Amino acid sequence: MASNPGPIFTVTVGRDAGVTVVRAAGQLTDVSAPLLRTQAGQLVDASVLIVDMTDVLFCDSTRLAELVGLWRRGRSARTRLLLAGAGPHLTQVLKLTGLDAIFEIHPQVAAALRADRQPSTPAV
Repeated sequence: MASNPGPIFTVTVGRDAGVTVVRAAGQLTDVSAPLLRTQAGQLVDASVLIVDMTDVLFCDSTRLAELVGLWRRGRSARTRLLLAGAGPHLTQVLKLTGLDAIFEIHPQVAAALRADRQPSTPAV
């Protein structure tokens, strides 16, 4: 019997208007989280990093630790981290955990790109 590798999760990296954008898609679970950690973690030396969560179908509060870890590494590297496209479920989890206070959250990548052109507000 073949083992189940877990839910399909992909991470792609690109540039949009000169800004590095990490696009995550699928279910962010304990099986898939290391992919996000590895791919996005390599990019925290950019001045601005947008993490596009538009196509993330599921992310529980435990897996938010991956985003927090990325935020911490980015903060240490003086990278401005913006989250884009967080759906209603993820937005609710961010609010319930109080993480909406540290992340710059935007409805889509285009809004995050516009915000990149504005001065950032200091995070906690």
